[in-house]
Amino acid sequence: MRLRLVSSDSPSDSAARLEREDVDFAIVRADISMPPSAMVVAVWQRNPVILSAPATAGIERWTDLGGKTIGVMGRGVGYNIRLIQTILREHGVQPSSVRMVEVLPWETADIFRKKQIEALVTVGPPSSKPVADALSGLVRETPDGKVVLVPVREAEAVADRVSFLESMDVIAGSFGSSPPRPAENFPTLGVVHYLVARRGVDDAVASE
Repeated sequence: MRLRLVSSDSPSDSAARLEREDVDFAIVRADISMPPSAMVVAVWQRNPVILSAPATAGIERWTDLGGKTIGVMGRGVGYNIRLIQTILREHGVQPSSVRMVEVLPWETADIFRKKQIEALVTVGPPSSKPVADALSGLVRETPDGKVVLVPVREAEAVADRVSFLESMDVIAGSFGSSPPRPAENFPTLGVVHYLVARRGVDDAVASE
């Protein structure tokens, strides 16, 4: 089996290419554009949504974000903003009451130091470099490095209501072990990237 890799601009572009039958397989994100003709082959990546803030910010729940300015990782993509808006609505928070600024991972420290954001939301595995870099920037600019990772305690209930969201656990020590950050496992919401095949691809080919 030989694969030819085709670059795309975004998960929605990947979905469109599959729908046009330009490609046989694609990696798409559940909350963006699942092609009607797509068949899921495997889970490619799970992306937890993690809200972090300095301990002094008084942000202990998502409901505390009203009137705040938050940085959302990823510039020019838009879909992370829409994802956060969905989570806010599920918490009874009007998205219009929260100012969201798209930030790139390496900008986080500078933007926080300039007081342009009060908290940070990352979307992606804790082990990925962009997520780790973004949180490290926030920790460096926070007095004594005391950053709170905010759980979504109603994650399972929200995931039951919103089809593209999943309940996920952030494992203790995912962002460092000295001190362990977080100190213990906690629940959050997230989205999944799927490897999908266009309808018509033979089962044996997909399996191979």
